[in-house]
Amino acid sequence: MKDLVDEDIREAPAAYGATGRSPDPNIDFRRVSNLAVFFKRHALVLTTEVKPGDADNLIQWQAGDIVVFGPPNEHIGIISDRRRRDGVPLLIHNAGPWATENDSLLSWPSKITCHFRFIHE
Repeated sequence: MKDLVDEDIREAPAAYGATGRSPDPNIDFRRVSNLAVFFKRHALVLTTEVKPGDADNLIQWQAGDIVVFGPPNEHIGIISDRRRRDGVPLLIHNAGPWATENDSLLSWPSKITCHFRFIHE
């Protein structure tokens, strides 16, 4: 993924704002804002609405999907293949000190701003 993000920043620097003007391949691929731009450009954009117990809504949330949370606590995670009893998927993410899989999708202190499905061929 790092190589893909670095390449996209080189090819479309204007899309990345300040990062595009002064890229740093040591960190750019780990910044939530850069990843959100990358996925908006190269992934399927999906709903950000999660409705517990609503099968039609929850089927749109598949294992491996990427979720971005906005300010004030920008964060990124991956949808798990495990779900709560009401169908809401668990979230795989690193909120320190290590990566975890837990019930944070609806309780993260920031709003879900993006939901992507990335299929790289």
